[in-house]
Amino acid sequence: MIDCTACCLSTKSSLCLLKSYCFNVCSLSLVEGVFLLCGIGKGLTEAVQQFIGFDDAMTQSLAIMNTTVEQQKRMEESALAVSRTSRITAEQSAEAFFFLASAGLDAEQSIEALPQVAKFAQAGMFDMATATDLATDAQSALGLASDDALQNLENLTRTTDVLVKANTLANA
Repeated sequence: MIDCTACCLSTKSSLCLLKSYCFNVCSLSLVEGVFLLCGIGKGLTEAVQQFIGFDDAMTQSLAIMNTTVEQQKRMEESALAVSRTSRITAEQSAEAFFFLASAGLDAEQSIEALPQVAKFAQAGMFDMATATDLATDAQSALGLASDDALQNLENLTRTTDVLVKANTLANA
């Protein structure tokens, strides 16, 4: 057995610290090793399942949209960005593109609308399907739907802000 403790304390060498860590992991008992490997395996399994779920949701959403490769990449980036800044998962964000397309939005409008719909879903404690349905139906009913992506986003933002304010006042 090699004791790297003295070396690590005196030199603070990262290589020596790594050796010490690896040695400590290798010296685990069989039971501890099995638990360690199970934990790593479980984490990898969950990561793969999340990736597969995200990829499947994006594929389903893209199947009903007429998109370019660049738009597809931007849609993936947008879904991932929303998942990093809200409680909405990447898979739910990818699914939302399906609901936005079903509501008549094209790829550009959907990319612009996704973050706002996620904020609306979070504020109203809705899932993304409900939030998309409520927001786009209200926007259309008010005659605020637009073919221009930026104008549509502005109108959608206004619509969702009014709906959140109405909900807040109703519950006051």
